[in-house]
Amino acid sequence: MSNPLASTWIGTPSTSSSTTAPVSGLAGLRSRMSGAAEPPAENRDIEFFKQKDPEHSLEEERARGQAALAALDGCRLHSLEAPPPRPPTILKVGERRVGEAGNLLQLQGQAKSGKSAVVSAILAASIGGTGDCFGLESSNPEKKAVLHFDTEQSRCDHFDLVARAVRQRGGLHELPEHLRSYTLLTIDVKTRRLAIKEEMARAAEIHGGIHLVVIDGVADIALDPNDSEECFAIVAELHALADIHQCVIVLVLHENPNSENGKTRGHLGSQLERKAQTSIVIEKGTDEIVSMHARQARSCHWPKNEAAYFQFDKEQGMHITVADPSNRRTAKKIAEKTSKLQQLAAEVITGPMTPGELEAAIVKKEGVCDKTGRNRIKGMLKANVIERNQNGGYQPVFYDERK
Repeated sequence: MSNPLASTWIGTPSTSSSTTAPVSGLAGLRSRMSGAAEPPAENRDIEFFKQKDPEHSLEEERARGQAALAALDGCRLHSLEAPPPRPPTILKVGERRVGEAGNLLQLQGQAKSGKSAVVSAILAASIGGTGDCFGLESSNPEKKAVLHFDTEQSRCDHFDLVARAVRQRGGLHELPEHLRSYTLLTIDVKTRRLAIKEEMARAAEIHGGIHLVVIDGVADIALDPNDSEECFAIVAELHALADIHQCVIVLVLHENPNSENGKTRGHLGSQLERKAQTSIVIEKGTDEIVSMHARQARSCHWPKNEAAYFQFDKEQGMHITVADPSNRRTAKKIAEKTSKLQQLAAEVITGPMTPGELEAAIVKKEGVCDKTGRNRIKGMLKANVIERNQNGGYQPVFYDERK
């Protein structure tokens, strides 16, 4: 059975006849699916075409259709006997492949959470850094181009970031030739996309290819991060550039303020979440310790309980790796909770009390429901703030008498 889509989609002009022949191509398929009456043979292609695209001639649209099919044929999978080679890993953490050639990588976090420190570490790792790169590794022995585009920081802050990447994290004294870093503050938004694309082509020619690209502030190459048409085009173009140059493109994007689920800005953020191979999340705790893990990843598993941690060090003037603070944070939370329960017990317990009396005193003091009052008593017992007496009631255990 012949495929109705196999012929030229716009249809083939037919000779006039008293008998109307079935319409071929997409025009006929559309008509048959909708149940609409087919136009006369001599007018059917022209009528359908005018509805579809009145700005181009029929011949131009046919040529465009054939070119599209030719491009599609070049992308077809023809056999399962010759799988494509696995793309090289460009960026990894231990054995985790967080960024492979031909992919986008999203780096997200709240404002001032530590994203720039990670950018510095990625750049340092890509030029063979011997310093603290937070566990990030990126082998680039051929010294292919490493490109960095900053859209957010001032010239001084941009300079400091690159200097830290090269000197403190990279262990180098001078800026290597294959690290090409730009601040785009003075370039208008409409020109930035073209400038990035052209620089990638130029750097690839000069350095024999591109290893990695960082766009710090990808929302600033869009006129409107909430314009779905513009944002989808930007992500598609960047994804294509990563594939053409067989590199990783790291895209830094802010999370929405006070977002509980880590939602990034607008349609741009939503599309990046769908297309990025890995979304690396940067989170700063109340103790100023920053964690780094992957929220979504196709080629690795990097959960939050295995995060990398770093904190700003005043003496070194930059963020440095620190030990996992989870146990310390847990201990601190327990201590804070125990302290609150001790204070509550001191305010409501004056001596031995029955369970009902203690529950009623807590409910009155805190203005909570009975269930919450009972939970407070359970918490006091667990924290060794109170103890049961011989009469089945409760009495306080003084802090200095604890074992």
